[in-house]
Amino acid sequence: MKKRLVLIVGLAVLLPVAGRAQVSVGARTGYSIPLGDADGSAAMSDVTSGQVPLHLDLGYRLSGTSVTVGGYFAYAFGSPAGLTKDTCTSAGVSCSTTTLHAGAQVLWEFGRPEDSNVPWLGLGLGYDGLSLKAANGGASSKLTMDGVEFILQGGYDRRFGSGTIGGFASFSMSRYTDISSGGQSGSIQDTQVHQWLTLGIRGSFSLGN
Repeated sequence: MKKRLVLIVGLAVLLPVAGRAQVSVGARTGYSIPLGDADGSAAMSDVTSGQVPLHLDLGYRLSGTSVTVGGYFAYAFGSPAGLTKDTCTSAGVSCSTTTLHAGAQVLWEFGRPEDSNVPWLGLGLGYDGLSLKAANGGASSKLTMDGVEFILQGGYDRRFGSGTIGGFASFSMSRYTDISSGGQSGSIQDTQVHQWLTLGIRGSFSLGN
């Protein structure tokens, strides 16, 4: 009986707040710098250059709180670097690199809802996949390494109406644990830690009251 009463009281408190929930959508872009090692045989700088990300955010924020919970999806593109670039050049093939990031995140805003300037911090957890594509004429091949990433991020936004715009920085850490190419897949034995440092601009827009 006591548990049931606690549940009823909890719902009575939460439902009015949920009724004023806000959905926010956002977009980011900038420049991502690869750091660390892809595996035990190659540094990230020997696989890919810096990349330009196209990043989307979708969040759900309860009115009266400073916390937004949601997801992110980012696709970034660049070119090979270091030893990989040299190999592609000597083989006479055209090479490119892309990364795919997707997962869940929590963002905290600091300050009052009426403040014009909004600093924020966030944490994320999701998928990190790096692909290298080589093409020669009509033939092409792709190698993909992937793993789980952890993201620390933050920024400083300027509020205007229902939207914000500002600069951000994010730092992700991951290990590539799996590799696939030509329909074959396996595990990377000598896993190493790598990072992505991203600097750029972010805009968001809130839907609802």
